[in-house]
Amino acid sequence: MASVCDVCGKGPGFGHNVSHSHRRTNRRWNPNIQSVRTPAGGGNTKKLKVCTSSILAALHPGACRAPPPLRGAPAGAPGGPPGSVVFPG
Repeated sequence: MASVCDVCGKGPGFGHNVSHSHRRTNRRWNPNIQSVRTPAGGGNTKKLKVCTSSILAALHPGACRAPPPLRGAPAGAPGGPPGSVVFPG
């Protein structure tokens, strides 16, 4: 089964098990994928395979902050300080 998140695209990570004798064997770390029903419009629902970090991000939207404004951007320009408006004259 492919363990890939439908929201963020997170997939398995690969590495090695290392024994006491330092012999290495392949292994993989799968993301914690859960099956979630989401509204699809028209009263229908759609089943998605979503990782738990994406579920938590959807439950707490304030945790994902907007990126800070660009440095050196003039006031009123896109990417400038928020709420800054340049008035003529």
